[in-house]
Amino acid sequence: MSACLATNRSRSDHYGYSPNGATLVRWVFRSFPSSAYGGMYHPCDGSGEGQGVYHNAASAWNQDPYAAYAVYSEAGYGGQNKWYPKADGYARNLGSGIKNHNGAHKRYA
Repeated sequence: MSACLATNRSRSDHYGYSPNGATLVRWVFRSFPSSAYGGMYHPCDGSGEGQGVYHNAASAWNQDPYAAYAVYSEAGYGGQNKWYPKADGYARNLGSGIKNHNGAHKRYA
């Protein structure tokens, strides 16, 4: 288990974004309490807390009941991808071409 990135939106670049062209906001992993998921099991403990998400994810877990997601190896939704169906409750390892080489993820509602 490790820390997680929790989002319900597509992210075209796992490195981060610049809201004003000058400041860079980086995506980082965080741990979440069980109460964040209504007491359900989740794979997010504290290891990896604060580390950057870009090229640093080994698995993904989709708890969005309304959409599937794909994780891409390159920013801008390019390269290899791994599909995660709607909230099926399973954490899955990223494939060898994406593991620790993730660049983006996209939500498919």
